[in-house]
Amino acid sequence: LVVLAALVYRLRRGERRVTTAMTITLGLLGLQVVLGGVTVLLNNVSWTVVMHYGAAAALLAAVLLIVVRLAFPEAETRPRDAYVRLVTWLAGITYGLLLMGATVATTDSHESCGKSFPLCKGSVIPSVDHHVVIHMAHRVWAGIALVLALWTWRQTSRLRPGVWHLELAARGMASLFLAQAAVGVAVVEAGENSVLEVLHSSLASLTWLAVATLLWMARTLPAPQLVPSGDAPDRSQARTIVADYMTLLKPRIMVLILITAYGAMAFAADGLPSAG
Repeated sequence: LVVLAALVYRLRRGERRVTTAMTITLGLLGLQVVLGGVTVLLNNVSWTVVMHYGAAAALLAAVLLIVVRLAFPEAETRPRDAYVRLVTWLAGITYGLLLMGATVATTDSHESCGKSFPLCKGSVIPSVDHHVVIHMAHRVWAGIALVLALWTWRQTSRLRPGVWHLELAARGMASLFLAQAAVGVAVVEAGENSVLEVLHSSLASLTWLAVATLLWMARTLPAPQLVPSGDAPDRSQARTIVADYMTLLKPRIMVLILITAYGAMAFAADGLPSAG
């Protein structure tokens, strides 16, 4: 990265968008080094491991930003439409999922509610195993991220028609999400299995890289000129009715209500509630 920085500042010093991304990358590299030292000095305390992993993921995303800005010229008008907002939400949720997965891994490596896990200290509900709650939250979060990833893949072809770079990146991202979900289910079913756990964490990193690549490309590549709404063909009556009913069902609000209810059920059942 230091060699890359020297080349960027020498050969691309006139391109501020590239040098800015390089400066951010070097800052994250310094943060990663500091957190790595803290993690070693504190003997792999849970919160330091999670922060170290989070900084590593941010560093990789910053490197990808440099790659994208070197590969694609800057658009005359940066896209700031609904598609960019959708991919930004996906990136934020995926990054949170990475941190949640790292938290699950660190709690698995210690005794449940051990002294190295700060969330267990001073619990007002000592009868509830935080280990189970964190696992449940991780699975719910992963399900939400998977649905959002598949929706983003669908919206790419609709909102960015003909932009094959984005369509290819979205297809790869969705495929990695599906593979990650399948391996996650296998990890749950198999229990302790080092091969599956390594595969799970590796796919998580690759999935994050795919999401970050899609994010930077969506913010860099110009949006195609879509047909104005006045010239667009009318939707069929059936499609209009379905869209109206979806609006009346308020799916976003209902998802939040269901997640809250599921959390309450888990506390009441002192673990994962049965399907019955």
